[in-house]
Amino acid sequence: MRRLTVEEVDSTAIRRMGFDGSRGYLYIEFRKGAVWQYKSVAPAVYEELQRASSKGSYFVRNIRGRYEEAELEAADWSSIRMEARERDQEAVSETMQARNRDWLDRLKESRAAVRF
Repeated sequence: MRRLTVEEVDSTAIRRMGFDGSRGYLYIEFRKGAVWQYKSVAPAVYEELQRASSKGSYFVRNIRGRYEEAELEAADWSSIRMEARERDQEAVSETMQARNRDWLDRLKESRAAVRF
């Protein structure tokens, strides 16, 4: 699971962009201040956007109008990152609980096998 990454970019159109790989959400903060969220974006699309020599042109050709989109109320990256962190922590907690249950089951089985 990939955590949210946010980066400032060298672009005349885009100030920052972020990608939550666990959900496929792309966030773009434009130089004019608007922040948009695009859903169901493949990691490869984000990687291509990162590598594009003109991020604004890549965005127009490959992202705008092609994904479900919503303008966000405010460019509050810390709350977006906090939400992603909380989801990651919940997933880790669930994974750890499942591993602990598996370990306890194996321990019980090994103890039962030792008894005569």
